[in-house]
Amino acid sequence: MRTPNLPDSGFAPDGPLDVYATSITAADVAAMESFLAARLDEVGARYQATAPETRIAQSLYETAGFQLDQLNDTLTPSPDRETLLERLNLWNGLVHALQPWRGTPGHDGERWRLISWTDETTAVQARRPSTQRQGTT
Repeated sequence: MRTPNLPDSGFAPDGPLDVYATSITAADVAAMESFLAARLDEVGARYQATAPETRIAQSLYETAGFQLDQLNDTLTPSPDRETLLERLNLWNGLVHALQPWRGTPGHDGERWRLISWTDETTAVQARRPSTQRQGTT
C-alpha cells in the first residue's frame, strides 16, 4: 500500500510479558468499542454524511467493527491454540488502529498494548533455551 500523507503515530507499545491473549476479556473489547464509537460520533457531529471525513470514519467503523466482532467470537470458555492466536492477532490489529489516539482522554494506554503470547505456557516454552526445547539437555 502506498504510504499516505499522514502524521506518523509511531508503533503501539509492547505490553507486559505477563499479559496474554487469554487475558483479554469481553470488557476489554467493549471498552475499545465504546472508545471508537465515541470518536466516530465526534466526526459524525462535525461533518455532513457525504463529507470525506465522514466516509473515512465510516470505513474505520466497518473495518474495526468487523474486527471487534471477530475478537468477541474468540472469547470462548476453552479456546484452542488457533483461536488464541486469532485473538492475539485481532487484539494487536485493534491496538495498532487505536494508536493515533494514544494519550488522549478515554484511550486506555496502559491496557491497550501489544501482546506477544497466546498464554502463559507458550511464553514459558519460548523463554527456554532452544536446546532445552528440543530435549537435548
